[in-house]
Amino acid sequence: MMLKLPRMILLLALIASALACTIPNCQTCRLTGNSCAQCVDGYSLQTDGTCQTCNDQNCRVCPNNPACAECRAGFYLRQLDQQCHPCSEIHCLSCNTNGNCSECYAGYYLANVGSNLVCKVCSSGCATCDSKGCLTCNEGYFIVPAMTGLTC
Repeated sequence: MMLKLPRMILLLALIASALACTIPNCQTCRLTGNSCAQCVDGYSLQTDGTCQTCNDQNCRVCPNNPACAECRAGFYLRQLDQQCHPCSEIHCLSCNTNGNCSECYAGYYLANVGSNLVCKVCSSGCATCDSKGCLTCNEGYFIVPAMTGLTC
């Protein structure tokens, strides 16, 4: 199906606009003028169409800089100061508003140790696991039943 001329011109204008965008740290430029519509993570869109670094280096989304709306992995947003603070666990991907881990990075699983949730490393060859053993294996390994659970 052939595109009608006005649609083709609009499509070409969209492509040219995207290619011509020179705003640093801009993810999506506006069609009219040289201004940004959406900044990359860690930057805030300013009223003049530029992108400014979030005041908090661990902030992923800061629409109302300096207040942060969403933190990078491994950090949580403390409501009191609207700043990002590290999760209590080093291998924690996400945590709740108290800093307690709720999800671990790949290769680790969340385990109860006393009254704390901690990230424990999976056994060798496991890509993902839980407290019972491997759930998936790294490339070149396969699941094998064992006395202590599944291994790779």
